[in-house]
Amino acid sequence: MDRDGGVSRGGPPLHMHEREDEAFYVLEGEVTFCIGESGDRTGKSGKRVVAREGSVVFGPRGTAHTFKNCSQAPARMLVMVNPGANFEAFFAKIGAPDAGGDAPSAQVLIERTMKHASEFGLMILGPNPL
Repeated sequence: MDRDGGVSRGGPPLHMHEREDEAFYVLEGEVTFCIGESGDRTGKSGKRVVAREGSVVFGPRGTAHTFKNCSQAPARMLVMVNPGANFEAFFAKIGAPDAGGDAPSAQVLIERTMKHASEFGLMILGPNPL
């Protein structure tokens, strides 16, 4: 599975996938990552990596990680998830349109993520430290 889109200035919370590895390919701009040591479930060992256009950053399953666009310029990246079927189902569930067919608001996305994360092997570990 992949997703190509703008990287927000807020970024996701510090999290960990129990079932998937993630690779991030920066298409444009600059993205700062915090990637823990192998098996780190706390993020305390997190190393900061500033990835620029053309860079690839790997987030293995079972390792705390997050990212954020810390620059003032736009950033885009391609995210590859392996295996992807479980994570694709997660995005379909949290991103389902409302009864009127509109995309969910940021607040609804956060609520759905917190509600369904564990059923998809996603552990939310804390706020984004970047």
